Amino acid sequence: MDVVGGYRLVRKLGEGERAEVYLGHAGPGEPADAERTAAIKVYRSTTSVDSIDEEIEALARSSSRHLLALRDLAIAPNGYPSLVLPRLGSSSLARLVETRSSLEAGEVVTALAPIAAAVGELHRVGVAHGRVRLSRVLLDPSGAPILAGFGSARVIGPLPSGDGDRSLTPAQLEKVPYVLEDLVGLAESARGLLDSVDTGDHRREVADLLEWLDETDSAANAHDFSAQLSERLFDLAPALPLRVRSADDEGVPRRIPQRTTPPSAPHPGDRSDPVQRKRLAGIPLPEWVDEVLGASLDSHPLAALRTRVILALAPVRRSVWIAGGAGLIAVVIAIVVLSGQGSSAAPETAASHTPAQAGAQPITADEGAAEDPMTAAKALLAARDSCISQRSVICLDRVDQKDSAAMEADVALIRRLQEGANLSKGTQLGGVELRLVQQLGASAIIGFTTPAGDDTSPASLLMLKSEVGWRIRDLILG
Repeated sequence: MDVVGGYRLVRKLGEGERAEVYLGHAGPGEPADAERTAAIKVYRSTTSVDSIDEEIEALARSSSRHLLALRDLAIAPNGYPSLVLPRLGSSSLARLVETRSSLEAGEVVTALAPIAAAVGELHRVGVAHGRVRLSRVLLDPSGAPILAGFGSARVIGPLPSGDGDRSLTPAQLEKVPYVLEDLVGLAESARGLLDSVDTGDHRREVADLLEWLDETDSAANAHDFSAQLSERLFDLAPALPLRVRSADDEGVPRRIPQRTTPPSAPHPGDRSDPVQRKRLAGIPLPEWVDEVLGASLDSHPLAALRTRVILALAPVRRSVWIAGGAGLIAVVIAIVVLSGQGSSAAPETAASHTPAQAGAQPITADEGAAEDPMTAAKALLAARDSCISQRSVICLDRVDQKDSAAMEADVALIRRLQEGANLSKGTQLGGVELRLVQQLGASAIIGFTTPAGDDTSPASLLMLKSEVGWRIRDLILG
């Protein structure tokens, strides 16, 4: 078994395109006061060395109790650097919102006020996180929130010479698109938590803070938006310890807040919809289904079959399909298996080059070439719809910025569609009414509303302009 930095790699905790993360356990030769466990991030040999250096530099500058700490550096068996990080576990603020029916106002203070201050501290030392999301805020063993996930971090300025000095001036900060993206993510995280609050005695305070978030231009106040949000959160209510889960929450469906991401359009920072996931988890299937589709298929190409069966049954009223019993489920399984076998015979590249079969026209022009961001936004969203209709990942290169949150989310969406998932309402956005919220040099924020059931949800589009034209960097729905 591999040993990295004095830690024996026990098991894999997670993986992404750039790296794999393992649970590490310190060997007997380590000092007695050494941390016995750690998360060991081992980069893939295909990962850009420059991106690794930037992530290490960003972590090395982290100077807040609520930012992920870099314990040590080591060399992995593949010769690439590896990071020794604290083991934080899997509890995140996103999961807290998912599993709790409501939050106390004081819990929101504990959860987000330190993170807002930590984001401001990152910007002070010349670092942009790049992916501020509730899913990236993990809880340490003491319950303190920690902003993790520095894989998209950017070094945006020189290291300050003194403790109170700033890497960039306020005017310089306001011109950095990555800072703007952090602040947009921070504001959306605050809204997500506040929308989950059982207001009670703090109804007016919550409403006032939501109104402030709607009216404040975070881009124009980039140098102190994080500090202002932190202070306002502390004024919201007395801080309370976070309850990860209580007995009262068992079996209680979480209230779906007005501002939350609609089930039809998962948030770009998350790879699946928590509302849909929770709903499907409550659907009981007969024991024989689990026996046929369970652990024995873990290494089989049809490992995802059980989920696909549940997805196929989900739209049917429970009383109908339970009454139908094994016969109905057998028919559904047969359909799913046959469709899965048929789709597996056609690789992604074939799907990407056969738009006529999908009923969509190929993209023949650079949709982001227009100088005007509004014109480019309309063309990019229409092109994105075409990529989704074609089930083509390749054509996203003309729509989304490389290695961006938008690219990651759209690729994951198309992969799900290629595997047989249904196209949800509100996923395709061509033709929506757009409005320019903010333009700062080579970046622009476009606002619009997207259909969500019988209602509409506010959404925003972050675009960046480079030598190839405008591209979508992030798409925030709900």
